[in-house]
Amino acid sequence: MLIGEGARGSLTKQLIARYDLGAGRDPQKFGIGLKEIWQVDGARFSPGLVRHSFGWPLGRGASGGSFLYHYDDRLVAVGFVVHLSYDNPTLSPYDEFQRFKTHPLMRDTFEGGKRLAYGARAISSGGWQSVPKLVFPGGALIGCAAGFLNFARIKGSHNAILSGMLAAENAHAALAAGRAHDELTAYEEARRGSDIGRDLHKVRNVKPLWSKIGLAVGVPLGGFRHVDQRTLRRFAFRNAEARQERQRRIEAARRSPADNLSQAGWKGLLRQSLVGLLVEHQP
Repeated sequence: MLIGEGARGSLTKQLIARYDLGAGRDPQKFGIGLKEIWQVDGARFSPGLVRHSFGWPLGRGASGGSFLYHYDDRLVAVGFVVHLSYDNPTLSPYDEFQRFKTHPLMRDTFEGGKRLAYGARAISSGGWQSVPKLVFPGGALIGCAAGFLNFARIKGSHNAILSGMLAAENAHAALAAGRAHDELTAYEEARRGSDIGRDLHKVRNVKPLWSKIGLAVGVPLGGFRHVDQRTLRRFAFRNAEARQERQRRIEAARRSPADNLSQAGWKGLLRQSLVGLLVEHQP
């Protein structure tokens, strides 16, 4: 049984808890990614154009970034990722995404265009340090269920495909040998030396440094691996405990409740209340 249900899946959570797959690993980090597909005016289309950004419109106490790709027949994919560690509990990732599209570098792209599709999903961003043990009796985790997203590139489909291939090859070998209901230890060992392991290892310090010392310093420092800074390459900084981040957010909300309300506005609070109600009572 190969589990590939994406980030924070219900089966994955149960398996990690039941078989203690997270033992000795850093806690996983999560974000929410929002994405839209637009067909834009031909005069505003630049085939192959790629843009990535960090920060704005997010302020202090929140972090995230964006991507924008021009491709195919005047199509533009634009997205925004917000890490779920923001201090202000009333922050709306959706509204921040819409604000992002008003930036002068982005606004003109969408004038006269048509939005064709949109969606959102959770992403796992802990990286190398937060990948759990991948195997349990009779099965294995693959793709984003295993946390194989390359956070620095906001890219995970390539590693999801590779992990599926790697797990299938090892499962086939186990079945051919007459094995069943045991652990695919060869898959666990192989992924570290595979393209997946190399992809995650070289950006392993970006997320923890970003979280610890901020965007301006953390991202360049975490990216030293790409310019062959041998000293930093020897270390893997730790991801903070989830409970520490949760407590920090609670304390920040208590210090400035009026600021949180003013930033969210009544529309934001009403929307979040309605969403919470729907989530609690969905069949």
